[in-house]
Amino acid sequence: GELNNYNPDCLKYRSQHTPCFSAIHQYCINRLASTKAAGISQVMAENDDVLSIGCFIATHIQNVSISVMTNLNPGCIWPNADTPECFEAASSYCSEYLGYAGGFTQELNGKDTMTVACYNAEFSGDVFVIRNTDFYEAINDV
Repeated sequence: GELNNYNPDCLKYRSQHTPCFSAIHQYCINRLASTKAAGISQVMAENDDVLSIGCFIATHIQNVSISVMTNLNPGCIWPNADTPECFEAASSYCSEYLGYAGGFTQELNGKDTMTVACYNAEFSGDVFVIRNTDFYEAINDV
């Protein structure tokens, strides 16, 4: 199936937005034949009509109320399941409330809940994108 069949607002150039998150989630449920399926957009493929996604069985998946998500991060508000704030709220929900390594949003369910997929990982932790000293050296080298 095509992702657009699962959510007509899923367009490739908006692959990191809520409609595509929803379409990917529904596609993965169908593809893996499991209600515990979760999915994530990985990269845009070379073909303009293809989006590379990953499907897997989540360690835990559930609908979480928007109010709980907003309490975890005030920037996580409906309908913005695709924001860093909602990803942070989902990760906090999974780690702090349920004891998993982390989590991320999958889709909206009406105006009162978001589907959150929790996972355990071989590694979960903070990694520098660029160390401040490297950044300043890079700027000074220009």
